[in-house]
Amino acid sequence: MLRNTGTQSLLATPRLRPAQGNENDFIDLGGTSLAPGEIKSVTLDSISAGTQGRSDFDKVSIEVMNSGDKGSLIAALNGVDESTGLTYDVPLRDIGNLRNSTGAYPWRLDRDVSTIVSITNVTSVPTDFVVQINFPGGPYLLDPHKLAPGATATYDLRKIRDQQIPDRAGHTIPTSVNGGQFRWFIRFGGRLIGRAEMLSVSSGISSSYSCGTPCPPHYDHGEMNPDDTEVIISDSTGQAVVEYDVDSYNNQYGPYSASVVSAWSGDTDIATYDGATVGGVSMGETGTAAQVEYPLYVNWEGDCDLYGTNYDYVNGSVAVKGASILCHRLDAYNISTGDCEYKAIVGCAAHVSCPNSGIVLARSSGGQCPLYAQEIRKYSKDGNGVVFCDSGGIARFSDTPCNSCFDLEAR
Repeated sequence: MLRNTGTQSLLATPRLRPAQGNENDFIDLGGTSLAPGEIKSVTLDSISAGTQGRSDFDKVSIEVMNSGDKGSLIAALNGVDESTGLTYDVPLRDIGNLRNSTGAYPWRLDRDVSTIVSITNVTSVPTDFVVQINFPGGPYLLDPHKLAPGATATYDLRKIRDQQIPDRAGHTIPTSVNGGQFRWFIRFGGRLIGRAEMLSVSSGISSSYSCGTPCPPHYDHGEMNPDDTEVIISDSTGQAVVEYDVDSYNNQYGPYSASVVSAWSGDTDIATYDGATVGGVSMGETGTAAQVEYPLYVNWEGDCDLYGTNYDYVNGSVAVKGASILCHRLDAYNISTGDCEYKAIVGCAAHVSCPNSGIVLARSSGGQCPLYAQEIRKYSKDGNGVVFCDSGGIARFSDTPCNSCFDLEAR
């Protein structure tokens, strides 16, 4: 249903885009002329022939192109589900200015009620947003999702709950939870619009919500997760950069993945860092750091405008440890270092963590030979690597079945 609320005639052209989004992939229906104050209905049956064999048009977003002034066209989408008999009435609106590009909708799953939320990118640039589903004992938090131009993201709350789909931290919505609030907000990009639809087949009810909020939450601080981490030489481990936001009511959102601009290690001879993964190079400790970017929105005369992009620094640390003892019976060889000979173990590999940081040789019983600490020394015998580990300040190795230790004594 289309209505011209302006004082000039206009041409309204319905446009359909596939839900996955492609600014160059759409189908336009024939244009409809509207005189000032005129109301007309337009059926969508004519798209059937044009989309035959196009499964990407099974789910679409509908946009109505307006040749008149902004705000001069209002519309409503009415539909009937032939399988359930439910009717749907969804108002369409002129996207106008940025407004808020946020949403806060109630959701229910009691009895047979279902709630489905859709968020659409109505611009020609990729746009990302954050979703946080609030409920008692929550929240359920997703990492930023990037929408292609014209694309629509859909969230079926019943499916998320009943199929126990995990969020970014592995948390799920308990099946005993029947409602809460669906919160989303823009981060970077263009403009987004959203709507929640609530359905009950047994009651024959369908309703929709498009509830905005003040400007998107603003950046509060960033953290490394984990803040301090450990890694073995020549191995790697994760160290994510996450962001926390707060809104104008001091409600907190996050943590979710921050937008990392650059990342580095304080000492690349000890460890490497790329903003997500730490790599161990040699034994020691060093810092890790990342520069993150975040948008700043301000409310100006009822509209939310992007004021600019700001930056912050997030810091962490990493300790690089020596290799670990393999629980296996190993062959012993004599290795000469200076005036002392030490019994060495061939074939050790990373398996069981060493309690300390890599003391590699045992002191001789006479106490004349040095105790080498804080490093891993590698030798070879017939091409096999030799790695030493420490246990309680004395170099030891574990014997199968890993329930006894043997001192390494100088000969």
